[in-house]
Amino acid sequence: PYELVRGNLSPLRPTGSRASEVAIAAAAELYNYVKKTRAGRVTGANGAYALSATCLRVPDVGFYVPAKAVQITDPRKYLPFAPDLVVEVVSPEDRAGNLMETVLDYLEAGTALVWVIYPDLRSVAVHMPNYTTKLFSADGVLDGGDLLSDLQIAVADLFPNNEDAL
Repeated sequence: PYELVRGNLSPLRPTGSRASEVAIAAAAELYNYVKKTRAGRVTGANGAYALSATCLRVPDVGFYVPAKAVQITDPRKYLPFAPDLVVEVVSPEDRAGNLMETVLDYLEAGTALVWVIYPDLRSVAVHMPNYTTKLFSADGVLDGGDLLSDLQIAVADLFPNNEDAL
């Protein structure tokens, strides 16, 4: 699998089980919220979004509001818009510059919130369209901002506990 970044193909690399578990936890929290509130749709690591003619991104988790669904002409293909919320989980192989490029691509395409989760630090950086960032530690609570005003997720709930491991 690939992403299209500024007209160039960029291979997606496996992230390992830890990053995958964190992404699933974030997706589950968002999915459960969306299922209850009917606030939109949640996509996983196979959900590709066309941010522009030269940029196709695949977030670990994506969310979009129901109004965007009318733009989908073929549900088997990439989504023809930017997600409203993105979750990216940092793996040991990720480079800071590439990660920031990804965040900027989403924000410039109209994404309202980009949550970057750092499993090793048990923290989350929330990037917003005004190019400000809020940092949340494991004892913090994420919110959905203006996009999902009543969403609350304890940061600690995003990280698997050691005693939960098999």
